Amino acid sequence: MSGYKYYLIILDDCSHYIWVFPLSLKSDTFSTLANFFAYVRTQFATTIKSVQCDNGREFDNSTARTFFLSHGVTLRMSCPYTSQQNGKAERSIRTINNVLRSLLFQASLPPAYWIEALHTAAYLVNRLPTKTLASSTPYFHLYHTQPSYDHLRVFGCACYPNMSSTAPHKLVPRSSLCVFLGYSSEHKGYRCLELESNRILTSRHVVFDETFFPFADMSTTPMASSALDFLIDDDEMTSSILGAKLVHTGTSTQHVSTHPGAQPETPTPGDAEPLGSSARPRAPGSPAAGSLAPSSLAAASGGAGPLGSPTVGSAGPLGSLAAGPRAPGPSPPLTEAGAAAPVRTAQVAASSVQSTGRTLATRPVHVTLVENAHSMRTRGKAGLAQPVDRLNLHAAPVSPLPRSVRDALTDPNWRAAMQAEFDALIGNDTWSLVSRPSGVNVVTGKWIFRHKLHADGSLDRYKTHWVFRGFTQRPGLDYDETFSPVVKPATIRVILSLALSQDWPIHQLDVKNAFLHGTLEETVYCVQPTGFVDPSRPGMVCRLNKSLYGLKQAPRAWHHRFASHLASIGFTETKSDGSLFIYRRGSDTAYLLLYVDDIVLTASSDQFLRQVIAAL
Repeated sequence: MSGYKYYLIILDDCSHYIWVFPLSLKSDTFSTLANFFAYVRTQFATTIKSVQCDNGREFDNSTARTFFLSHGVTLRMSCPYTSQQNGKAERSIRTINNVLRSLLFQASLPPAYWIEALHTAAYLVNRLPTKTLASSTPYFHLYHTQPSYDHLRVFGCACYPNMSSTAPHKLVPRSSLCVFLGYSSEHKGYRCLELESNRILTSRHVVFDETFFPFADMSTTPMASSALDFLIDDDEMTSSILGAKLVHTGTSTQHVSTHPGAQPETPTPGDAEPLGSSARPRAPGSPAAGSLAPSSLAAASGGAGPLGSPTVGSAGPLGSLAAGPRAPGPSPPLTEAGAAAPVRTAQVAASSVQSTGRTLATRPVHVTLVENAHSMRTRGKAGLAQPVDRLNLHAAPVSPLPRSVRDALTDPNWRAAMQAEFDALIGNDTWSLVSRPSGVNVVTGKWIFRHKLHADGSLDRYKTHWVFRGFTQRPGLDYDETFSPVVKPATIRVILSLALSQDWPIHQLDVKNAFLHGTLEETVYCVQPTGFVDPSRPGMVCRLNKSLYGLKQAPRAWHHRFASHLASIGFTETKSDGSLFIYRRGSDTAYLLLYVDDIVLTASSDQFLRQVIAAL
């Protein structure tokens, strides 16, 4: 209906405010982005300083690069196929897509109205509190005024706008049944779709019936496969992700399945596809994840808001089914009325029981045959029923994951796990309590909680970790180099091939609490663990003696410590791979591969392998 196939999202990284701009072609991205630059300069008296993107041609081209250079904008790219570097942008796309689908599905609107739902989704998300902003709203952080919620109505509901001013004479109705399609960006009013004329009316005086959805009550026929041909795009679409200091922008392609019974599929960040793509069918109105980008903007403005901002068998052993006619057998007993009575015997084929090892309660049983004209073979047609085989009936109470440290300290199970972790840190001489020096950076930390489970899903133990918030570290103060080498995949393949060809034994090792063994070269101060502050010295801080989880230099410190130990017992680090170590003693040879805290060890004999493991 609208002629649009894509949309561009711009996200202010500071206020989390979102703008959406429908696009007919992906080539329209640059002109839309250039207009947004001008909008920011005029409305907010600021400039966009940086833009980050992945390798989307909509942003990474000669025209866009020239524009960015002429405006002094820094262009930064994420690594190929690394959408994690644009996590905030990806989550924003997912949020908009989820809200958009919910609006369409609740109102039973056809997919042609996805643009209206898109604008409404952005309008609502900008006015929803978010924990990222301390339960505040993006609208408040951008405009520094609280948003109004009195005018909000249910999307897609029935509405009746005042049409008396355009009536040809006084005897016609003053209104007609319309469908509410969101909020106008150029007017302080509502957008209403008149069903009789298929016009969109903008009106301030509207009466709403928020319990009635006109499209839900309409009799519909299956949509023809050609109804959405305008959404087809034969070109290969690649996702484009922009990200930056304060504004994320990106494109997303709207997908609509031409199959009426298609089920909704949650969009995943990745390549943008054309609407109606057959590669990954989606329910009508289901948008695919697109792309995003940031920029440096002290404040950003108005998506689809009314504030003037632009919206740029065969019967064999029981339990087996095979194609073909059912083998003859005794007929089920007949009732007085002549109908076959249900047969529910507990006769079970011994071969099936022995092969499956099922308990008596879960063995297949005979049931009444199901007859229909369908060619599919089912258990019912074979006269079988399969009771549920419950593998784990463990019902011991399990303490849930705590929401806060206070909850964990009041639970005896989590309290014991935290105490064990704290005792291990103290026993390892991880830190020393000292008075806080002036002018130093103190790194904060947090408790991590998780359930350790057995293979059958039962609880093994409660596991906790005291980890540091590495983002509170300051470069040059409490960390310098952070790179830690890991073994290359090619090296792993070569060593495993060598061991297999020589018939050498291979052993895998896992170092427990590996990062706790690293020795720090920098002086790092941190807070005392929450809940375990020394009552006699509450104002003191911890000066770390050893590395700990969360520190930026923790992997490097552990690798340096382990490499030094290997050198002391005779291993030699190879020049081609810093995580491959070789040990030769006479005719005996051993190869050790190190990947963080995982070790693969192979040697020329079992005895020599055991000696090397004992030395480690």
